[in-house]
Amino acid sequence: MTILRVNQISKTYRAQQKNIQALNAVSLSIGKKEFVSVIGPSGCGKSTLLNIIAGIERPDQGDILYMDQSVTGKTGLFGYMPQNDVLMPWRTVLDNVILGLELKGVPKGEARQNAEHYLESFGLIGFQHKYPGSLSGGMRQRANFLRTVLPEHPLLLLDEPFGKLDAITRRHMQKWLMKRWEELQVPVLLITHDIDEALFLSDRIYMMSSRPGSIKKMITVPFDRPRNSEIEYSLTFMELKREITGLLL
Repeated sequence: MTILRVNQISKTYRAQQKNIQALNAVSLSIGKKEFVSVIGPSGCGKSTLLNIIAGIERPDQGDILYMDQSVTGKTGLFGYMPQNDVLMPWRTVLDNVILGLELKGVPKGEARQNAEHYLESFGLIGFQHKYPGSLSGGMRQRANFLRTVLPEHPLLLLDEPFGKLDAITRRHMQKWLMKRWEELQVPVLLITHDIDEALFLSDRIYMMSSRPGSIKKMITVPFDRPRNSEIEYSLTFMELKREITGLLL
């Protein structure tokens, strides 16, 4: 069952007295309980696409359909985790992760109680009363993700959530995200530049061209779930990685 359709989205910016086309007729879809990734070269408009789906920006052309209803330009419908760390340094981890619930009008006490049920599975037990400055990069991203998850949005939009982490921490976080997603079963759209990450996590991968970004190819990832690291040593994984690398060049 398809829950989200991105239909022929185009976007052009005006910069330094020039028109710069970021996206050209981009279309994709996301199914119920599906993990979909978008991968492409730097500057191809991946983050712009996510911002449009989130309602932060409006397209020049095209439409965003959720359950066959237009939601173009509407914010707050989907959980959105941007690239940059958005934890507030003056709030504890617990008070950071409940921010989305507070914005929805949930009383602080009830929101804290709700969040506490997730602290163990998100690896934050013992750190809920600390401030973001005392956390590791991986732990900050866990807190960011919990804040995205708590309001129970019907779709999660993740913009390169592990891009700024070191390689070892990033691998741990990818495995952790896989486990959390298998528990939550919420559809996810992930923006990434990491081919291994996209193949390890995704059901399908959309390949974008260089700017102006358009969809070059959609790749179905054939690995069964649950997955483990062994798939990365398989011939199929290596062949898909080679194909994706060739499309990015």
